Amino acid sequence: MRFWHLLVALILGCLPPGVSWAGSPEVDFAKGVVAFSRKDLFQAEKHFREVLVSQPQNPRAIYYLGQVLFLAGRTAEAVENFRRAIAIAPDMVGARLDLAQALIKLGDFPSAEGELRVAEPAAPERAAVKYYLGYCLYQSGKYKESIEYMSLARNLDQGFGASAAYYLGLAQARSGQIEEARKSFEAAALATENQSLSDMARRNINVLGGERPRVRRFGLYATAGGGYDSNVALEPDQGSGTGSARLFLAAGGYLNILQEANQSLVASLSASRSFYLAESVSGFDLTDFSGFLGYRHQFGKYRLELAYQGSIDLLSDIGLGNPNRNVGDGVGVYLHSHAGRASVRIAEGESAGTSLEYVFSARFFDYDMRNCFEHSVAVVQDVRLLSRLSLLVRAGVVIADAYGDDWDMWSPNLEAEARYAPASWLSLSLQTGFRRESYYHFPMDPERLDVRLGAGAGATFWLGQNLSIQVGYMFFLNDSNQPFSYQRNIATLSLTGQM
Repeated sequence: MRFWHLLVALILGCLPPGVSWAGSPEVDFAKGVVAFSRKDLFQAEKHFREVLVSQPQNPRAIYYLGQVLFLAGRTAEAVENFRRAIAIAPDMVGARLDLAQALIKLGDFPSAEGELRVAEPAAPERAAVKYYLGYCLYQSGKYKESIEYMSLARNLDQGFGASAAYYLGLAQARSGQIEEARKSFEAAALATENQSLSDMARRNINVLGGERPRVRRFGLYATAGGGYDSNVALEPDQGSGTGSARLFLAAGGYLNILQEANQSLVASLSASRSFYLAESVSGFDLTDFSGFLGYRHQFGKYRLELAYQGSIDLLSDIGLGNPNRNVGDGVGVYLHSHAGRASVRIAEGESAGTSLEYVFSARFFDYDMRNCFEHSVAVVQDVRLLSRLSLLVRAGVVIADAYGDDWDMWSPNLEAEARYAPASWLSLSLQTGFRRESYYHFPMDPERLDVRLGAGAGATFWLGQNLSIQVGYMFFLNDSNQPFSYQRNIATLSLTGQM
């Protein structure tokens, strides 16, 4: 006898004496269970609905129908049926647990948490209840409580050990328990039955930096390096003598003003100085002073980030940046700029996240005609492909409103960055970007159109906890229908120490 026939016989054998099999709700219920077991959702729904025609208050049929609808992706209908079943039979712990999972899928974490707290006393040793309750608490930003329940689920296991260890690590990291988080991720990384989760856990171990702590109250750094810039003055002809070797020095520090589980505030200051060795471009030696202030707040599954950065740039020969001055006028403020950024994390998965981003910048030059206000709106998608590989894509629109109409511009903007860390001492990166800048109000025909491409690669080698070497290369191309075309190649090598 086939298994499914045996299952029907067992179900029907439990029916009370005197019940007619043919066309009875009991037969339809048994057929529905068999169809559900075989993943035949269409037939299962049909049979359970036939049961409810004659027995509309049958809690088991309502519950099974809810499971069918949930597996079919009709989550809102499933929630309605789970709630009906619980209203008739409040002691159905399984229905309450499935209701919580459906609410989680809909993103209603507070309601799911409420159902799980009702189910918890009736199932104190059930790992699923602890795990999903810990998950709801994590998504609601209640990291300390999430740690408690994920620890219980991990200890009970029942198939939830690896997943509980992973989210336990996330909650611990959010709470600033970096060493504990690393140990939890190491446990999750051993989950051979779930390779995707194992890969993500390994990635998070790398993000936490192994034994290299990333969360500090304050820090200082200094960088020294050199390189080559093939076109300092952005001339159309790279052979026009504007290429030069370059040396640079930089130093700065940061302070974590506020560091809590659901919010942080950080400030930093930096100064840098670059020197071009070619006499023909020595006037382009640049001194920069910058300040940064950033705030992050977690609202349940959403995250808000706000940031401001201000910079002052000085040229060794201010006459090079202003046609109203004379070459040789000496050091002067070439540019001061201000930028603000707001980002809202609107979706977060185990291996990907989506943010909406707005950036405003204002650049004020010594030469007023180039002053510019720029607005950028973008969707940012980041994906963790493997344990040590991540990808970030930014797509949006940029609009520039300039003091002089010559510079008014709009452009689509596309950027992508990939990072790969094959070892704890090595990090590799690739970047690329594209713009098609249309300048309106342009006084010459044809209207100015620039196509900008950029690409680069970099590598960081860690020589210890506080010392690293950086190697980088960037290529820029600006193809314009006006006399603004140029190419630029920049290569750098630097050494950075931090404390």
